[in-house]
Amino acid sequence: MLRNSGQGEWLRQRFPSAVTGVISATPVEGAPPVAISFLKTDRPLTLGDADPEAAYSLHINRAMIAGLNIRRTRAVESHWLPLHSCSINDLSNLTMMTMSPRFDMIRVYMPVAALEQAARDTTREKQIRLVPPGYGFHDQILANLGATIDTLFRMPEAPPQLLIDHLALCIQVHLLSRYSEDPPAFSAASGGLAGWQLRRVQDILMSRLDEDITLAELASACGLSNRHFSRAFRESKGLAPFQWLAAKRLEIAREMIIHTSLPFNEIARACGYADQSHLARTFKRRFGTTPSDERRRSGGTFAGFVPRSIKD
Repeated sequence: MLRNSGQGEWLRQRFPSAVTGVISATPVEGAPPVAISFLKTDRPLTLGDADPEAAYSLHINRAMIAGLNIRRTRAVESHWLPLHSCSINDLSNLTMMTMSPRFDMIRVYMPVAALEQAARDTTREKQIRLVPPGYGFHDQILANLGATIDTLFRMPEAPPQLLIDHLALCIQVHLLSRYSEDPPAFSAASGGLAGWQLRRVQDILMSRLDEDITLAELASACGLSNRHFSRAFRESKGLAPFQWLAAKRLEIAREMIIHTSLPFNEIARACGYADQSHLARTFKRRFGTTPSDERRRSGGTFAGFVPRSIKD
């Protein structure tokens, strides 16, 4: 028996040729990490030989069609999994299963403790138990979230931690709302952040443009749960925290490109981009031109320029 059934390192050791990427999020402060993996292989893949643990795994199929054989005592169940279909496994009672002939899936590993933390801001405490509708079910919300995760794995640079945390939280809240045996009653929206909370969050983000800040850190600074903070921030600013930060990073980078003679690689680092190429791609996608052309078009530079700390 294997000791661990879910997180990235175990998957890499167990299926070295199948794991093409792993990203981790801790969407609620103090909760065990939620791990998102990319699994792809042309060979049959057997799961189920791990010690039971209090966790669930969500699989989102990326192949045109995949086969799943589940061994139950003397019988074998066979299922076909269509493109973008979903399956949820209870890792406390995982049966032996074989994926064939082609395995291409996004796998989200969620400890029960993380799900319990995600539900902490509900109307009452309750034990978490997911009851999925079967193997290969369709869920458009999970399929859309899976498509976003797929894009993150294809990016040449590491995705922002705020975005990873946001996606992990969205997945957990959706699973709790739709597939829990006793769905928690999440409270309705009740306005945006207070003035002091908004100022504190913006100060953190703007003073640390070059750092990878977590959703839990921002929520804790406001004394809120991750879910309450994300919802209240969007209510206040009209954007999710990761979207607002991305817009401000690009805005500051553009000011530095126009008003300084700093090398583009230094501007990229100062504004939280992985490298100069990352900045150039993002800049052209937003403004339709390159940083070089923007600097050339704008003309002179100004010695001693310091980017403004935007508070709007």
